[in-house]
Amino acid sequence: MATVVSHPKRLVARVRGAVRRHGAVGAARHAAVRTVRVARTRAYLSEMHIWYEFPLWDASPDPVDGYRIRQGTESDAAELEQLGLLRLPAAREYLAEGAQLWVATHGDELVYMVWFHRDWVPAIAAAGGRLQLPPGVACLENAFALPAHRHLGVGRCVIKRAVLSHANAGFEHVVAKVAEDNIASRKSVAKLDGREAARMHFRRIGFARRVRVESLGNADLAAALAERLS
Repeated sequence: MATVVSHPKRLVARVRGAVRRHGAVGAARHAAVRTVRVARTRAYLSEMHIWYEFPLWDASPDPVDGYRIRQGTESDAAELEQLGLLRLPAAREYLAEGAQLWVATHGDELVYMVWFHRDWVPAIAAAGGRLQLPPGVACLENAFALPAHRHLGVGRCVIKRAVLSHANAGFEHVVAKVAEDNIASRKSVAKLDGREAARMHFRRIGFARRVRVESLGNADLAAALAERLS
């Protein structure tokens, strides 16, 4: 088995990003939990996710005072790496293959970011780790806000603006995949009027894998996902 050694500067940047996201104690706890989780999932993994569908709003939301919302660029993606959220090569790949990064800034600081995948979305349940999205479907993923800028309506405004942009571009559905036990994220999606569309259960034991998708309100989406995950 090959051993991967991180570049010292990159490792320091990841540690600083984790402290910025979680605080010193939270960063240490997060690292310990992640180490245990990685060890366990190599042998066995069972995940349950809920797919949500957002309404296609027909009006742009009122802006939040002091914040600017815009589509992100590669330079913004570099900030994600500094925060330890996503490696820059992966972000470049997303952008090159049609994904959009939407952000909010406060002054010169990037304070909120979210990805909208328009062709495929990373998914461990899919073969090769890529889930090809059905035609006309975009998928929201990896929304993140700096702690000092949460609960102010910034994320809601960014997501609504981005969903409206996708609707104007001809997309018929905007969805998001949330772990069933992630109660906080599910509450956030519900506040955006997200509707439960499908439930996906992925289980892996060694090299054997199984995916099951059931409809929770959108049978067509559930069937399309099941076909692409089979």
